[in-house]
Amino acid sequence: MPRSSARYGSLASGLIAAAAHAQMPALPAYGITLIPAPSSSTGLTPAAISSANQLTGSIAFSAGQAAHAFVYTSGTVIDLGTLPYPGSADLGSASGQSISNGGTLVGTITDTGIPPMWQFGFTYDPGGALAALNMLTGFPFCTATGVNDSGLIVGSCSNLNESIATMYVSGTPQQIGPTGAAANAVNDYNQVAASGTPGFIYENGTITTLPLLSGGSANTQSSATSINNAGQAVGWQLNGTTYQTFIYSYGATTALTGVPGSSVQPAVSINDAGQIVGYTATSASATAVPFFYAHSLMSNLNALVSTTDPSKRYVTLTQAYGISDTGQIIASGTDSRTPGVTNAYLLTPVSPFSPFVDLEASATTVVEGTAFTLFWTAQSLSGCTASGGSGSDEWLGAMQADGGQQLVKETKAGSYDFTLNCMTSGGAPQDSTVTVMVTAKPPTPPHSGGGALDARTLLALLLLCGWRAVRGAAWRL
Repeated sequence: MPRSSARYGSLASGLIAAAAHAQMPALPAYGITLIPAPSSSTGLTPAAISSANQLTGSIAFSAGQAAHAFVYTSGTVIDLGTLPYPGSADLGSASGQSISNGGTLVGTITDTGIPPMWQFGFTYDPGGALAALNMLTGFPFCTATGVNDSGLIVGSCSNLNESIATMYVSGTPQQIGPTGAAANAVNDYNQVAASGTPGFIYENGTITTLPLLSGGSANTQSSATSINNAGQAVGWQLNGTTYQTFIYSYGATTALTGVPGSSVQPAVSINDAGQIVGYTATSASATAVPFFYAHSLMSNLNALVSTTDPSKRYVTLTQAYGISDTGQIIASGTDSRTPGVTNAYLLTPVSPFSPFVDLEASATTVVEGTAFTLFWTAQSLSGCTASGGSGSDEWLGAMQADGGQQLVKETKAGSYDFTLNCMTSGGAPQDSTVTVMVTAKPPTPPHSGGGALDARTLLALLLLCGWRAVRGAAWRL
């Protein structure tokens, strides 16, 4: 099978061309669909989109009324309402913040008072109703910000003195990571993206601190706001008063080239294909710039709206909040035909994305017996299978076609090629290969004293001691 040239990405970003002769996939063109706000509302704001292309966010109403959470599916906005503070009649403002491929969504309900006095997370399953999640004793503010396809929920809890990142266990938040943190997102491998000083990735009790970009110091805040199934996280780092966007990929943090620094906290989201969307604003008075970032190139999202779309001449997009694995983007913006109104939009590719796959390794050289991770991003492909390696290292059989990761361990020294073989919709092969050098363990140094004695040496010493004892006794006689 001929090897394709579709390897993009480096260990630092996963998005840079891996071969000089490789052709860059064409930039997508998008059509715009208005997400209609209920007639009784003053507008809605999208927050998250699933790979099943369902989305959630909040519906705003006139002053004094609590906002409602919503789910948008099959072209219809479903108002999910809100909930009161447990044990009271005081309604809070609800916002959906994450939605799984199965339609489970989570979000946060906040007291409408100024300043708010409480906050708690909620969950919703299709066909059901909003259900409050438990709070943590001593923490009047708790959130639910991420959910994965197995139903794992993450968020944060805070009081006047501290904030903690949390993972919900049986509906109750439990602290993960250090104090002064908040969990923002979780992938299907239960890896949690979190903010802190600095931000970190949490996985099964292990904390991986995000290396800081240039300009960072011990007190620098950073936040991993989104994480994909390849384990790549995106977010921001605060340098002084400027937020700088980044991508983190297995040990390396890299700035998003071409994305301007922001004076406001930016949105940054990544899908399993490694494509990134978000927005930044260079100053408080500047118009926000929505961006699409892929293969190390940044594009203003407005420039990607199809020239044949009837809304192109009227709509100006200002914020992008999320991108699904199929490439659909949720955004907000304005329409010159309705001045002063902010609308929510769903952007859909007008043609399939160019197929690509990129396989990378968390280390290119390891000692035999040391585990490492193979991770990949892919799009517009199917039927992906693993080949290469030793055949007994877990790199074998069917793999996810839209991105994922696999822990691998080789027990013998050598050079190992690992390949992910996929197919396009037309049946053409598309593959990517990465090579990992496995070195032999260094020889064990000889004992230089203080170690255990072997049996023959010990026996000889005992015989010598016995001979000396007999000789000493004979001399005294």
